[in-house]
This record gives sequence, structure tokens and C-alpha cells, in this order.
Amino acid sequence: MIEKDDETTQALLKIRNNIDIDDYEKFETLGYVTCDKLTTEQLKRLQVLNLYLFEYEKEIKQQVIDLIRYAQKKEKDPNDLIETFFSVNVVLSFYLDENDPCYEEDEDNTLIEMNQRFFDIESIYGIADGVNHNDFAHWDEKVLRNGKKHVMYGDFHCWSFHGLYDHTQLQWEEILRIGSVEMNITMEMFNEARKIPKV
Repeated sequence: MIEKDDETTQALLKIRNNIDIDDYEKFETLGYVTCDKLTTEQLKRLQVLNLYLFEYEKEIKQQVIDLIRYAQKKEKDPNDLIETFFSVNVVLSFYLDENDPCYEEDEDNTLIEMNQRFFDIESIYGIADGVNHNDFAHWDEKVLRNGKKHVMYGDFHCWSFHGLYDHTQLQWEEILRIGSVEMNITMEMFNEARKIPKV
């Protein structure tokens, strides 16, 4: 996985994490709010990524629901060895585009991974929920204090796209390097420890 190991970058990230998200001027000073500097083509590529992830989330959500229902059914079966369902874990792995200068054939090429755990159907939050997770939807002229709205002000952001720019340390230029995404779903089920009969 590609990591940020530059001391200056780490220092800036530490500072950024202690700044209110609405303090646009401080963010801009640190160079982290760069949306207004992205080209029209770059913004379109981000929109394509967001739309792709939005559709992908529908598939993920259905698989999660199917697995939870399957596990709950096994829990109720007295003849089944599985006694307790714990969770369904989803890992989204985002990989560098094949044309990226850092892409290496037969190497991992992972840019970032995002994890989410679900314990029951009611706990399925975020993915394919129809909610706009755009952090910039309220960044109007009053917030930015520059007479303009945020370039993503009117966009609809799915949960996974929101996660890329809000729950990771990726900057927009890095998100644009994503070329593919892989979903890995695992389920945790177990039975209680059983004593082995003594001779």
C-alpha cells in the first residue's frame, strides 16, 4: 500500500485533523481544499467515480443483506453447528490506474482500503442509503466568504465517495489516481467452546 512517509506531510495532516471542517481559510492555507483548482476534466472524472461507487454500493448492500439473513437462519437451526452470527465485514480496495506512473505490473498497487462492519440489517449505514453524504453541500457563499459556492456544492455524494475524501488522508489529486476497486466480503460466525469428553 502506498503510504505518506514525508515528515512535513504528516505534520500537516496532524494540524488538519485539529481544524474544524468549516474553517475553509485554514484548510486552503494548508493546501488541502484544492477543489477550486481542479480542472473541468478532473471534476468530471471525480463525478464518474462517485456515480460508479453509488451503483457499486447497491450490489454491496444486497450481498450484505443476503449474508446476514443466511447467518440468522443458520442461528435458528438447532441442527446447525453455527450458534452465533457476529458480523459481515466489507473491505473496499482501491487500486492505482494502470497508466499511473507508480503502477507496477504484478505488484499490489493498492492506494487505499476502507473497511466497514455490519452486525445486523438495521446497522447497515451509509452504503446505498439514498442520503447525500456531500460534506460541501452547505459550503455556500457565507461559509467560503469569497462570494462563491464550493465547486461540489450541488453534487450528490454516495457514502464510499464521501469516505475517500473525508475518512482517509487522500487528497483530490490522489483520488484521481484510482483506476479500479475490489470488494472483499467476509462473514464471522462461531460456536461456543465445547468441552472434550474425558476418557
